Amino acid sequence: MTVSIIVSIYNIVDYLSYCLNSLIYQDYQDLEIILVDDGSKDGSSQLCDEVAKSDSRIKVVHKPNGGLSSARNAGLDIATGKYVLFIDGDDYLTTGAVSTLVAIAEVQKVDFIQFGYEEVFGYTDGKEVSQVDSDRIQDFLEAMYVVKDRREMYKQLYTLGGVAASACTKFMHLETVKKLRFKEGILHEDEEFTTRLLAQTNSICYINMFLPYKYVMREGSIIHAAFKAKKLYDISAIYDERIEILKKAEYMDLVNMTASRYFGVLMLLYGEAMKFADKEVCAFIHKKAKYLLSSFDLQLSVINRIIAWLYNWGIPGADIYYGLRKLLGK
Repeated sequence: MTVSIIVSIYNIVDYLSYCLNSLIYQDYQDLEIILVDDGSKDGSSQLCDEVAKSDSRIKVVHKPNGGLSSARNAGLDIATGKYVLFIDGDDYLTTGAVSTLVAIAEVQKVDFIQFGYEEVFGYTDGKEVSQVDSDRIQDFLEAMYVVKDRREMYKQLYTLGGVAASACTKFMHLETVKKLRFKEGILHEDEEFTTRLLAQTNSICYINMFLPYKYVMREGSIIHAAFKAKKLYDISAIYDERIEILKKAEYMDLVNMTASRYFGVLMLLYGEAMKFADKEVCAFIHKKAKYLLSSFDLQLSVINRIIAWLYNWGIPGADIYYGLRKLLGK
């Protein structure tokens, strides 16, 4: 059965060859490799076309720059496989990744497989990346577990952290993803997508020890981008959406857990906003913080409990906390 791999590409010509080789040299051959050039200006476009000439499994889409969600959706428009994987063009897969995922998917019959990633700092020499150690595959399989309770699926978002929110760490049915698609024009699109995905999921196979995705840490990647007001507004909208979904499901413990994390994220972003003296953003955070404190039963860290106590007394707690940090040179 065909697996569609959608690769989002934007100005990464120095990293792209390694990613593409990791796909071309997969031991599982029934692949549809879709390269989506999202308006690159650095030679990535030409490299995609050149590689496609040597492998009939590769399809190339050239489009104006529209962001990660737009690139993935363009790939979904032409994908035809049974399953789908997403990969950013500066990351790569281990050689046995796809064959292992297909084998598990065919046995477990779940809505999708959740696997892990490993942060790496650069690339090794040679065309082919290291293959999944066959001696360890059994260990991976013994460590996997299936969850069929949706409440527990949402809990796993917080237990596992960012890996559970990423679209690149999921082996999914293409038909499902085509229906959902990615929301365009926002940051943190993976979290927004995952929130909607879980709302309609009945079963997930988790393989926490299986790390076939190699996330390359480098300067200039999206995760290292500087603070922008849009980042705050998009994150806020994602948390608001998740809270509403959890409310409708009557998972009130998870509603309060989500609101607690929401408050913590706002406080972190407040520190970034203060560095840029963005009064509008600061005012937005103050308003949201007061709403969360008055509407939910929050479980907070010691520092955030102090900030919350100040808010409850009508004092802008975030201002006091970050003002003291600045005074102390932190």
